[in-house]
Amino acid sequence: MSINLIPHPKPVLSAAIAHALAHPIRVEILTVLRKGAASVSDITEQLGRPQANISQHLAVLREVNLVDAAREGMSVLYCLHSDKVSDLL
Repeated sequence: MSINLIPHPKPVLSAAIAHALAHPIRVEILTVLRKGAASVSDITEQLGRPQANISQHLAVLREVNLVDAAREGMSVLYCLHSDKVSDLL
């Protein structure tokens, strides 16, 4: 599911964010990222889930701008988009 948030009205954005937060693994990922930036490998290790599964959930979180990604060398580090994301948890 691809969600393009820029042209949509606020109710659509709110629904997309609610959908992203509706899965327990995504909430677990956000909880890990509250502690600071982490790579997919870091998150995978902390949650004990397959890397492909974590990557899929991170993609959903990125689509609704709950997390940001930045390349650091050979890795991609993920972090919360803003402190307001912590308030959602």
